[in-house]
Amino acid sequence: MSAIDIKDLDFNEEQLIDSFLNEIHWLDNLDLFSSLEQHFPTTYRDTVNDISFSEKIEKVVKEEIERVEDSDMDNLKSQIESIEAQYNLDLSEYVTDLEKKISDYNDYIDSQVDSYIEDRIDKMEDKEFDEEDLIEEIFKSLADE
Repeated sequence: MSAIDIKDLDFNEEQLIDSFLNEIHWLDNLDLFSSLEQHFPTTYRDTVNDISFSEKIEKVVKEEIERVEDSDMDNLKSQIESIEAQYNLDLSEYVTDLEKKISDYNDYIDSQVDSYIEDRIDKMEDKEFDEEDLIEEIFKSLADE
């Protein structure tokens, strides 16, 4: 059985690429999308250079930022910066939004750590105070005898 040559198939390249682009809902899907360039270089480049492509990518980036897990924010930032360079897009507004979200999350984590440390110190101080009271009560009871 011989392999099918893509050149032997009859289909609309633009429609194929547009359909694929319309189904991109995650930035990870762009890796698959970029593989279309080797098969349809002209149509792919025309699509990537069209304003609707950048609008679609901006929409996906915005959605990814809204639903990203706290632990994945740094990875998402790197991914957005990579896409920005690969497709020559200006996604700096979204990177800035994500950096703010990362900063807020880091501030929250820092405040939780500080709060935990303060609570531990307070408990230790309370424990020391209780021990001092206990020792004082023991001496008072011995003195009363």
